[in-house]
Amino acid sequence: MALWGKRDSYAITGTANVVQGSATVTGNATATFTTQVDAADSLFINGSHVKVATVNAANNMTLATSWAAANASNQTITGQDSPKYVPYTDIANVYGVDLVEAKVAANRAKGLNTPGWNRYVTYTDMHGRTRHKTENLVVMKGITGDASDDSVAADS
Repeated sequence: MALWGKRDSYAITGTANVVQGSATVTGNATATFTTQVDAADSLFINGSHVKVATVNAANNMTLATSWAAANASNQTITGQDSPKYVPYTDIANVYGVDLVEAKVAANRAKGLNTPGWNRYVTYTDMHGRTRHKTENLVVMKGITGDASDDSVAADS
């Protein structure tokens, strides 16, 4: 398992069920978690960004934290090869920026001007001004796929 990958978004075969308060993700019959998911991978399930603790079987994995949202069945799963060393509490702030996104003026204004994996947060300072804080985690030009993060890292 590499410490980082280059896929900003990739499909995972099958669907999953999650239960509020449980860290277990149960895949349906077509799930192939053992061949498509690694420990510390990031996933998007039912609109939530989560991190995998362990892959137990082709249709069973454990998340780093318990599922906080409502119960959900037959949910599509999308993976993201974000850096493995990013703590699960911060994974929602990590964005894959490809070469095209790094050249978009709106992204450059936010500091998202380096291709690769970037940690990005926005906040309002004590004077009511919006501030952008960007940290380059892994600089690389080979980011592929496109996560649904256009509100932060616009495509054009």
